[in-house]
Amino acid sequence: MRNDLTSEVVRERFSYDPDEGMLRYRQATVRHCRIVPEGSVAGGLNKEGYRYVMVRGIHYRASRIIWLYMTGSWPKHKIDHKNCNTSDDRWENLRQATDSQQKQNNRKRKDNKTGYKCVVYCKEPRYKHGRFYRWQVVVDGKRIKSGARYATAEEAYAAYCARLVEFHGEFANPGVAP
Repeated sequence: MRNDLTSEVVRERFSYDPDEGMLRYRQATVRHCRIVPEGSVAGGLNKEGYRYVMVRGIHYRASRIIWLYMTGSWPKHKIDHKNCNTSDDRWENLRQATDSQQKQNNRKRKDNKTGYKCVVYCKEPRYKHGRFYRWQVVVDGKRIKSGARYATAEEAYAAYCARLVEFHGEFANPGVAP
């Protein structure tokens, strides 16, 4: 169980270089009926790119184990990767985040149709031109929409970016790849 896993147990099993960002086995170990040599990178990546390691028969996200290793306590919230690269577990890239904060640090969604994060295309026949763009964002569970209507997605995105830090603070991410 997670609560009985301590930083001492983690430090006993793994070494961690904060600049490299990898957990490594301190001793040779057996995984999947084969011997894994001392110093090998621990765990493997899942389909979302997160590294998982097994300790005492339980799979843990490596970033959470690293947090325990470095601070001596379990994180109170999720662990966010500042650069959005889920396999980059360097200490400088990790921070605690609530669900809301972690969502603020996301890139543009794959199903995005405008090409810009938080920009939506609107069709409203009651307006003169009937078609326009605007930005919308969720902050602390509340949806905020721009009052202005923009002729292009680029204009709406520029207006969104101008207020990005106001909305999301240190978790502000314009939604483009680093």
